[in-house]
Amino acid sequence: TEQASTAERQIDPHLARASAASAARSSGLRTPVLAPLQALRRTMEKLHAERRLHFDMNDVPPELAFRGEEQDFFELMGNVIDNAGKWATGRVVVNAALSHDSMMLEITVDDDGPGLSEHER
Repeated sequence: TEQASTAERQIDPHLARASAASAARSSGLRTPVLAPLQALRRTMEKLHAERRLHFDMNDVPPELAFRGEEQDFFELMGNVIDNAGKWATGRVVVNAALSHDSMMLEITVDDDGPGLSEHER
């Protein structure tokens, strides 16, 4: 019973998020990405201040939106941008645009770190 309760506590938040994501797709929930990306840039600049990293965003159009909740966007992008900051030697660049067919939001996070060897990829 104890193990089942522990598993349930671990799984329930993920099920709730999956349900919310499904609802977002059907309800049209949209989170503009510019303000959260700007907030994450300020946070990352402070977090990595002693290494003097530059976090750049290249002209993120204000109309771009993420299909989902703002909290999920912050968590997802915060993890990706922070990871780039851990490996960068001086700069992290974040770009956001619509895909070629204008159907999907594409966000790229690039750092000037050493990268992965072909074997690690």
